[in-house]
Amino acid sequence: LTLAGGTVNIDGGQLFAPGGRVELAGVAALDEVGLTRQLQEWRLSLPEGLGRADVAIANDAIVDVSAGGGGSIAITARNLTITGVGTQAQAGISAGLGTMGAQAGNIDINTTEIVSLNASRVLNRIFPGGIGNTGDIRITTGSLFLTNGGLVIAGTFGQGDVGNITIKARDAVSFDGVSSNGFSSAAANQVSPSANGQGGNISITTGKFSLTNGGRVVTTTFGQGDAGNITIAARDAVSFDGVSSNGFPSGADSSVNPGSVGQGGNISITTGKLSLSNGAVVGAVTVGRGNAGNITITARDVVSIDGAGGTFSSVERGGIGKGGNINITTSVLYVTNGGEIVVGTRGQGNAGRITIEGDSVSFDGVDSNGFPSGAFSQVSRGGVGQGGDIRITTNKLSFTKGAQMSTSTFGQGDAGNITITAKDAISFDGVGSNGLVSGAFSVVESPAIGQGGKITVNSGLFSIINKGILSVSSEGQ
Repeated sequence: LTLAGGTVNIDGGQLFAPGGRVELAGVAALDEVGLTRQLQEWRLSLPEGLGRADVAIANDAIVDVSAGGGGSIAITARNLTITGVGTQAQAGISAGLGTMGAQAGNIDINTTEIVSLNASRVLNRIFPGGIGNTGDIRITTGSLFLTNGGLVIAGTFGQGDVGNITIKARDAVSFDGVSSNGFSSAAANQVSPSANGQGGNISITTGKFSLTNGGRVVTTTFGQGDAGNITIAARDAVSFDGVSSNGFPSGADSSVNPGSVGQGGNISITTGKLSLSNGAVVGAVTVGRGNAGNITITARDVVSIDGAGGTFSSVERGGIGKGGNINITTSVLYVTNGGEIVVGTRGQGNAGRITIEGDSVSFDGVDSNGFPSGAFSQVSRGGVGQGGDIRITTNKLSFTKGAQMSTSTFGQGDAGNITITAKDAISFDGVGSNGLVSGAFSVVESPAIGQGGKITVNSGLFSIINKGILSVSSEGQ
């Protein structure tokens, strides 16, 4: 099915081409639009540089090519708007259809200006009872906006692997808010409960990338299969801020969930400036049988973590596997007002390690609940495994107003080591509003069974002032 012309408006209508192809093209200038054959499919051929018009899909309109295999969607426009909770563009393997090796087609969206999904969905998935692999979702645009629960999602509820989500936006990508039924605006790749297959990756390349009011990027497995990786590359800045109205934090996370068997995905963020604020998170966890992914942050200028939230990688209670590592490389790192960098294990498996490299690194203050800013590695009560090390290499390091760094064990396993190398200066200074002192600690706390970690400090100038502290202690076995 092909709709090609000036402005294309699908208002409450339905386009179904099971296993076939739907093409929507907005053309704003006079020229010849051709057809080319690719294998068994005819496809539109638009001249290079041809002016484009807008495409709009709204009011519970549906574009659906899902079947037992094949089925693809291509949209070419200046601006694309998809609006409404029931409005969607869908490909994949239909319920009860498909065979081993069946392959669904891709969803390709290409606009010169804006793609906007308001409370609507673009999805490529295997439905319950379906067998086969999904295709990819590929979006190329000037800017992409997902609002009020807008979703780009690839997943499996059946048997088969999930395709990748690839977003390339010249200017900006923004995910904001939740829908009326509580779904966050998100790009998500998921292996669902009872499903068997590998999750796909999510890749986002843009100038500026923001997640606000619960906006998320998620790869996850609830079934039998690995979660995919998340790769974010933003030329200028990445900003994650706040939580949604129903309490979900803005952020990027990859998880192995209860009852699942598979590996967690890695999260990589490369940008000029990264900001996490007001409870936003970057997290990799395992609560099933499998390792959590690693988190790698590379920021040319600055990383700022402010307020309750931060970066986390852990083995949670019920999880069996290794925690992931957290690696941060930047020019300047600020962790303030209760921001945290945390690795740990509450389940069965070793915690990952924290590695920080930067010209200047500072931790300052506590949050409104009295939790300190800091870097922490912990074997929690009930956890079985080794704590992770914390390593900081910098020119200047400071902990002020109750900020802390610690490795500890409350369970069965050794606490990690702390190694600080600062070319110029290290300072632990002052007391927080909660009464806690600034410092570095390695602790074995009763009823733990394990050894405490070592604290090693190498610096040109080392100062502990205004009740600051450096401490190792053991009350366990």
